[in-house]
Amino acid sequence: DDSPFSGKIENGRIYGRGSGDDKWGVALMAALMVELKNRNSDFPGKLIIASVPDEESGGGNGSATVFAHGVRADEAIYLDGGSNLTIWHAGLGGGFCRIAGGNPEEVRKAIRDTKDEIRRKIDAHPYFGPDFFRIIEKQFYLVSEKQSEINFFHDTLPGEDEAELKNAFERKLPGCTFTWMSRFLKPAVVPKDSPLVQNLTRSFRKITGKELPVIGGVQSDQGIVMMLGKIPCILFGCGRRGLPGSSHLPNEFIEIAAMETVFRTLLDYVLCNG
Repeated sequence: DDSPFSGKIENGRIYGRGSGDDKWGVALMAALMVELKNRNSDFPGKLIIASVPDEESGGGNGSATVFAHGVRADEAIYLDGGSNLTIWHAGLGGGFCRIAGGNPEEVRKAIRDTKDEIRRKIDAHPYFGPDFFRIIEKQFYLVSEKQSEINFFHDTLPGEDEAELKNAFERKLPGCTFTWMSRFLKPAVVPKDSPLVQNLTRSFRKITGKELPVIGGVQSDQGIVMMLGKIPCILFGCGRRGLPGSSHLPNEFIEIAAMETVFRTLLDYVLCNG
C-alpha cells in the first residue's frame, strides 16, 4: 500500500504522511513513558509530555494553552520534525503577511528586497550562516499569489524587534493594506554551554560514540515555549530537513535506526538527569 497514510515499512524506513513531522515524535514520547514504567525504576523527577495541533499552520496557540493551564518545567526538549540528528539550540521566528492592493510587480520587488536583506543577516549570523541558509533556500523565496492578494513569510532573527520589522516592510509599499498573522513564531536561543545542551550531547555520545552537532534551526514552537513558559527549550530529532524524504514531501519517511538512536539518547538523558 503506497497511500499517504499507509505507514509502509521498507528497507529500514517508515513511509507515510507526517511520519517525519511529527508522528515519530508523538510515538517516541509514548514509547518513552512505557519504557520508564516497564523498568519500575525509582524515577525521581516528573516527565511531562505535551502534543499540540497548530504549529504546522504557523500558530502557537497550542503551546500557549499548555502554559495557560499552568504547566511548567525546568527544561524542554522539543521533538519536532526535521532536525537531522542535531540539536537546534537557536531558531528563527516569523509569520505570514497578506498584502492587498498596489502594483503586483512593486509588491513582489519589495518582498524580494526584504528577503534579500534577511538572507544577508542569516548568512552573517553566528547561530545560522551560509550552510544553514542552503538548507532552507528552496522555501525561502516562495511567494503565494491569489487574484487579489500576495502572501509571503517574514522571517525574524533572535534579538530583532518584530513590530519594527513589520513597520519597515509596510513603509516600502504605501497604499497597500497588510494583514499579519496574529501570532508570529518567536526566535529563540539556548546557550551551547547550557546544562540542557551539554547533558543531551553527553547522552548522545554515550549511546553512539559520536558528537551531536549543535546548530541553528527554523521556525517552531521553541520560542513560544521559552517566551510563555520561561523554559529553556531545544529541538532534537531524526527528521530529514533538506534531504530526500523530508517533511511535507510526497515520499516522506523516517529511518527506524535514527528513531531508535533518538529514543535511546532520550532514555539515557531522562534516567541520568531526572
